[in-house]
Amino acid sequence: MDAKLIDPDIQVLLVAEAQELSETALYAIDQFVMRGGRLMAMVDPYSETAATMVNTMGQPPATPQSDLKKLFDAWGIKFDVDQPVGDMSGAWRVRASADDRVQAVSYVAWFSIRDGINQSDPATANLKSVNVATPGFLSKADGANIEFTPLLTTSPRSGLLQKDQLKIPEPAKILATFKPDGQQRVVAARIRGALKSAFAAPPELAKEDKWPDNMPAHKAATDGPANMVVVADSDILGDRYWVRVSDFFGQSTATPIADNGPFVANTI
Repeated sequence: MDAKLIDPDIQVLLVAEAQELSETALYAIDQFVMRGGRLMAMVDPYSETAATMVNTMGQPPATPQSDLKKLFDAWGIKFDVDQPVGDMSGAWRVRASADDRVQAVSYVAWFSIRDGINQSDPATANLKSVNVATPGFLSKADGANIEFTPLLTTSPRSGLLQKDQLKIPEPAKILATFKPDGQQRVVAARIRGALKSAFAAPPELAKEDKWPDNMPAHKAATDGPANMVVVADSDILGDRYWVRVSDFFGQSTATPIADNGPFVANTI
């Protein structure tokens, strides 16, 4: 079987919620960027969407998370897949527990970003709000030679969440133990700069596999500044977080309640 590289006709690549990618898949993404392709990568410390899916055995995934650590480490991007973020500002109001139909509390793991939208970047300049669910956060690695421009940022009332609380969440308990620490954290950022490949050479293949005959030569670095956007939340794509569906005389009507769709479309 031929190992695959990304078609050279593709100019913009969206990688969202990619879990446990093989070395050859990571190499394909890496070389796409090295050749000048533009990338939008959506990773997640805890994907609410993936957590609701089941496999052929009827079981949810053991680790509903996604990361591109090998690539990020080489490119100077810091993302900790074990550190989801909550925010008191813009937190959704939900039932205090599954059995409580009266009391509502702030569920800090799901929140709307409003004041933290970059109004200077063309992709986000006209957006009013973007809803996120158990996102992570990004930062520029020490010594990295890249421009790191925040697009979506939490409020100073954000803080870290405990991952084990998210599997069967109890919003009231999560709120009671939540400690905002005054830090603003970047949920999405534009990355520009000359990048080095995460690979010294193409990875070795299994005996039955081979690289395509027309495979381009390995590129160790970009020829010019790369241009990519990284988002630490893949649930931005989930309709349930930004679209309200209602029944109108027997027809389902979808009404956007946030700018998640325009954020992704504008960025791409």
